[in-house]
Amino acid sequence: MRSLQFGINEGMPVTYAEDWAVQALPFDPVFVKMIPSPPQWLTTWDTTAETSQKAISQYLQQCQRQIEKIDSNLILGSLSFPIGTGRYSRLGISCVCGMFDAESLTPQLFDTSCGYSTAHHLDKKIMYHTEIPEALPEGGRPLLARTMPLTRYGHWHSEVETRGVNVPILPSKESPVVGLYDNNQLILNYQGNVIAMWGYWNTGWEVAFPAAYGPNCGTYTLLKKISYNPG
Repeated sequence: MRSLQFGINEGMPVTYAEDWAVQALPFDPVFVKMIPSPPQWLTTWDTTAETSQKAISQYLQQCQRQIEKIDSNLILGSLSFPIGTGRYSRLGISCVCGMFDAESLTPQLFDTSCGYSTAHHLDKKIMYHTEIPEALPEGGRPLLARTMPLTRYGHWHSEVETRGVNVPILPSKESPVVGLYDNNQLILNYQGNVIAMWGYWNTGWEVAFPAAYGPNCGTYTLLKKISYNPG
């Protein structure tokens, strides 16, 4: 930013400097109004319980039951959050909804980074482009993808983006999912229909902590049963 200011002082066109400055945003403009708060359906993780596949599965089922009490048309599509396993240790849990059988449970199935996002200048919307990964094993498919920013990527260093924005996977990248802010959530629209909602909350605050601990926040994506057709 200092270099850009120096360039302006030396005669660089302001519009040219603004184009470069957008890429160094510390936080995406779409997320600015979002207040990090736990969703109503989020249940408390038992820190004394064993961190096992069974325990995580039971926890997700509890969350889904709470979601259905609020809106029976919603499905928990993804959930990512950290839990403390000791004074100096922490475990990050990331779960993504999908369709698979026992034979398709391979590491490739859980590599869901198969999308990207684009945005123009300071527009209050984000375009998410996702498609079905070609390398997926037969009989398995995640319903959501973790997207990486292609533009406005300076905010990639924020905790929210590091934790991940999971967006429904579509048959083609030609028709993107449009993300718009509304009611403290990122509303995901596809061809004029709301197909999902994304949000985040802070799990704690510390003056400083090791970078390897990961972000102090959790994210979630809720899918709408009626509007979302994975193709």
